[in-house]
Amino acid sequence: MKLITAHRILIGAAITFFLFYAVVAVVHGRPGALVQAAVAAGIAIGLGFYYRSLSLRWGPRHGPDAPDRSEPPRRSRGGPR
Repeated sequence: MKLITAHRILIGAAITFFLFYAVVAVVHGRPGALVQAAVAAGIAIGLGFYYRSLSLRWGPRHGPDAPDRSEPPRRSRGGPR
């Protein structure tokens, strides 16, 4: 397992935790629960955007839905001049 895979797993766990915390804060109805739920949901959304940006930095995930990389990338005909 590569380090980026572990990083993606941890970020996914953090997103799940903050969404769960937001739901629990609203259900229990403590004072200020809506503020806590909004902050937790905001953090989860921010982490979601970060998780999506990982594919731009490190490439897409490997798995059944990943693109086939068996062929090398094709070079353009123009090339540097």
